[in-house]
Amino acid sequence: MPSTVIRAQSPPLQLADGMRDEEPIRRNIPPTYETPAKSAPVTQPPATPSNSNPTYSAPYEEPQSNQPALMLQQTDPNATPYMTAPLPGVSTWGANGPQPYRLGYSLWADVGWLPARPTDLANASKFEVLEANIGLNHTIPTWWSPWLFSLEHQLGYRSWSGPISTADPARVDLPANAYRLGWDIRFDTPLNSQFAPFALTLAFNPSINSDFHQTLTREAYNVDGRGIFIWQLDPHFQLALGAGFWDRVRDRVIPYAGFVWLPDDRWEFRIMWPQSRIQYYRGNHMGEDVWLYVNGEYHIESYQIGSSVFDPAAPAPGIASRADQVEFEDYRILIGLRKSNPIMSGFIEGGWVFGRHVNQRFGPDFQVNSGFIGRIGIRF
Repeated sequence: MPSTVIRAQSPPLQLADGMRDEEPIRRNIPPTYETPAKSAPVTQPPATPSNSNPTYSAPYEEPQSNQPALMLQQTDPNATPYMTAPLPGVSTWGANGPQPYRLGYSLWADVGWLPARPTDLANASKFEVLEANIGLNHTIPTWWSPWLFSLEHQLGYRSWSGPISTADPARVDLPANAYRLGWDIRFDTPLNSQFAPFALTLAFNPSINSDFHQTLTREAYNVDGRGIFIWQLDPHFQLALGAGFWDRVRDRVIPYAGFVWLPDDRWEFRIMWPQSRIQYYRGNHMGEDVWLYVNGEYHIESYQIGSSVFDPAAPAPGIASRADQVEFEDYRILIGLRKSNPIMSGFIEGGWVFGRHVNQRFGPDFQVNSGFIGRIGIRF
């Protein structure tokens, strides 16, 4: 395999945006190819002009000026030597160009399930989570070239079952449902702009997170932000360094650091914090590009809730209600399959969630045992 590859199976990671890069490849956008490092050798050069075609050992590199051009079949007047997309039903690779930024609107949604697992609370039931997320993103070029502007409207839903503790001093009373309304405001400079080989991402992500059973207070608002600097050392290697602020029960400054390595046309290593991915391109099967991948993620989310607390000092000892804030922290490793066609893309993945801590601003903290996590998602 030649040292220079055609990055064709997946768009480069938008490092500031986690792993939401499952965007379909549009046929009306021509692919982008890298310049071959050397001429693709011809293994069977014709001695005399004939109707036979030469065979290339690197079929997806363009022939150089000193090589004969591929001869097309005269029976297909619309044939072209370098297709912008594989024909339906053809299994191939290296045939689509990367589309790291998709202008216009895109809609995505995913659903996740964390089955019931025990906690370290005394005499408590198990804790189960059902989560759903949906987002509508709009990306446009700005008059301040080469910056791109993106606004993503985000809606999240969480359904919690348990834990119910019978020990009043350590009472935990999570609501059955909670919601998140967020807006991700982002400015990006593409790597192929006049700033090349450098790129920059600046983003601001305010959100409202609550069960909406009480008046919203400061604990219901999360004000997150991030900034990332990307340096592309060569077509196969990128470095990223930045930081993000996560507004939670315990505020955190999170490093965004790591690298992206593209060793060949099939493998891609995105070793980053707080999210990483290693993926392998299986090929284009029946008109759909297929990837296998492993994800790793550090995850934190928080919500304002109305909690109940046992108050023995009350005139009539009993249960009192108050506003609280709860934070869920965990680590996730998932194995998944992703497919993409010109209209939509989707994924299914499953794995293990561990290091699960639930922290409350006023109520008791507790831990949840490690367990399975499954997710499925789609993007248009």
